Amino acid sequence: MVGGLFSSDTHQFDGYEVYTRDSAGRVHLSVVYFNTARLPAGTVLDVSADGVKVGTLVTTATTTGEALMQTAGLPPLVLGSRISVTAAGTPIASGAFILAL
Repeated sequence: MVGGLFSSDTHQFDGYEVYTRDSAGRVHLSVVYFNTARLPAGTVLDVSADGVKVGTLVTTATTTGEALMQTAGLPPLVLGSRISVTAAGTPIASGAFILAL
């Protein structure tokens, strides 16, 4: 499944999420961001899936992109499941899975 991550300030955060299952039946969540121009380098971003924290990303001085690849500790996700990104409890971006692969 795939979906976009949206911020109330599109110059602050652009990204997407992908949730897949491999041939062995393991699930994988990838959260990728491209632009965090208004977030200071070193900002810790918590990533949650349907309200459950599943990992963190840390911003860098570049805006070329970073990714969280998570394979364990994921809640079951379906179309419409929400992915949220927060910094120190402040919402940065969120989105829902809108397309099945």
